[in-house]
Amino acid sequence: MPKIFELSNLQFLIDLDQKFFADKLQSWDGNFWKKIARDDQFLIYYIRDSIEFISFAIVQKTEQWHLLKMVTDEKWQKKGFALQLLETIITDAKLQKMSIFLEVEDKNFAAIQLYSKLNFKTLTKVVKYYSNGSDCLKMLRS
Repeated sequence: MPKIFELSNLQFLIDLDQKFFADKLQSWDGNFWKKIARDDQFLIYYIRDSIEFISFAIVQKTEQWHLLKMVTDEKWQKKGFALQLLETIITDAKLQKMSIFLEVEDKNFAAIQLYSKLNFKTLTKVVKYYSNGSDCLKMLRS
């Protein structure tokens, strides 16, 4: 069951972020993590077992909810954890009467399929959006 972040778990999330983004181009540094962990404008959802963190998602609360990042440890992928996180975020957003938008690498077909399954619609494609030169799709769930 997804949970909302506790500050004591910060280093685990930093480690998972850096592991997932091994090239370090899209991982966030510790100072940025500390900033968002203490800022009420951000929600950090996570799933963990008794030993390790499995998945996390970060939402920025603006005029819409912005899904900034979602990561699932490679060994836990394709087991429904990202779906659990997204369903929880969608439920919470509905309670606040908020839509959710996100950016996703246009070649991340598994993520695009998951978002589409949950009624996210593609708004536009942005060329060379990411620091590695990849394009992104901007998606919205109203």
